[in-house]
Amino acid sequence: MQNALAELRRAKRDANRAQGDRGAGAQRDTLRRLALAVQRHQALHARAGGIAEQADYELWRVLDTLTVPLGHDQEQVPLRTMLDIYWTEFTPVTDKDLETERAEKTMRSAPAGQSGQYVGVPQARHVHNGKGLA
Repeated sequence: MQNALAELRRAKRDANRAQGDRGAGAQRDTLRRLALAVQRHQALHARAGGIAEQADYELWRVLDTLTVPLGHDQEQVPLRTMLDIYWTEFTPVTDKDLETERAEKTMRSAPAGQSGQYVGVPQARHVHNGKGLA
C-alpha cells in the first residue's frame, strides 16, 4: 500500500512539474512577444525622429531592468540582452538583396542621381527642331 501511495505521489509530482514547465515556456514566450513589441515601438519612434515622452523612456528602460533566468545556473539576464542574442527575429540576406543594395548605393553616390558608371555617355540633344536647344 505504501509503495502504491508513493508511486501515486511521484506520478502526481511529475505531472505537476511537466505542467509547470509548459506554463513557464508559455510565460517566457509571452514575455518575448511583449519585449519584441517594446523594441519595435522604440525602433519606430527612432525612425520617425520625434521627441520621446517620459512614458516612452520608462517603457524602453523596462528592457534593461527586467531580467529572466538563463542556463543551468539560472543567471539573471536583462530582456534587452535576450532580444539581442536569442529572441530577435531576422530575415537572412539573399544574393538579390545584396545586388539591390549595391545598385542603390551606386545610384545614391552619383551626382544628381546619375550613376558614375554612365559618365561620358552622350545625352540626347534636340537638333534642328526649331527649339534652339542645341
